Amino acid sequence: MRLNGKFKGTLFNHKTGEITCWEKSNMVVKGGFDWIAGLMSNKLNRSSAISHIAFGTGTEETTYNMTRLVNEVYRSEVESTWNEDTRELVFTGSIPQQSGLNVSIAEVGLFNAVSAGIMFDRAYFTPKGIDDNLSFEYTFIITLTE
Repeated sequence: MRLNGKFKGTLFNHKTGEITCWEKSNMVVKGGFDWIAGLMSNKLNRSSAISHIAFGTGTEETTYNMTRLVNEVYRSEVESTWNEDTRELVFTGSIPQQSGLNVSIAEVGLFNAVSAGIMFDRAYFTPKGIDDNLSFEYTFIITLTE
């Protein structure tokens, strides 16, 4: 089984009407593979499901052994769906306008907790500025293939 992922982001500027979209491959990190193995093999002490996405300002490429974002600044809940026909697990959510953030987001990761927790995967991209005039919608897509 192989896992391939991509991250799609959309920034909406509510002041100017401008919309910025981008897509970036993400990497399932070692903790993510260990999390999957634990779900499949540990009957007594299973980890929680992926429930949150974290955003950060770190500008380092993703490496396999990363366990957290370089500089996390915001975390929110995700909605998830499984499409058995396409074999895609999709996580979606948003940062609302007037979030209080005034930073350049450059990294995102999926986690199984409201704070800390296991990082399943991470994506790094060219920094995107966000402030109170902007909202940010995101989609993580993890595709399972043979």
